[in-house]
Amino acid sequence: MIKWIDDLLVDWGIWMRSDRRDGLGYQESILGRLRRNPVVDHSATRYGMPISWSARDERMEEVSRVVNSMPRQMRRVVLLYYVQGLTMVTVARLCRVSESTARRRRQDGHGWLSAQLHRDAA
Repeated sequence: MIKWIDDLLVDWGIWMRSDRRDGLGYQESILGRLRRNPVVDHSATRYGMPISWSARDERMEEVSRVVNSMPRQMRRVVLLYYVQGLTMVTVARLCRVSESTARRRRQDGHGWLSAQLHRDAA
């Protein structure tokens, strides 16, 4: 498991859960969130400087794009674990695989996300 990727995915899962509108499963656009709440998140800082909500949203949108590019089985484990907040035992049962296979898929998702984020940054 890659710790910083796990932390990023935990934040992304919280962002995904808090970002749902009307229970329909549609995400609000970045512009809508900025219009509604153009504040600075002082709890999330990079190098001691506050990160604006727009920068956080851009990062979460980037994570969403990479997760959506994952192979289906890997993506399903990542979504169930981080967005739905299910235990790995439950994720394995829902995916009809062993717990070790579900954990491996989550680890593979960490590697996929890390590689894609590094590739995009270069």
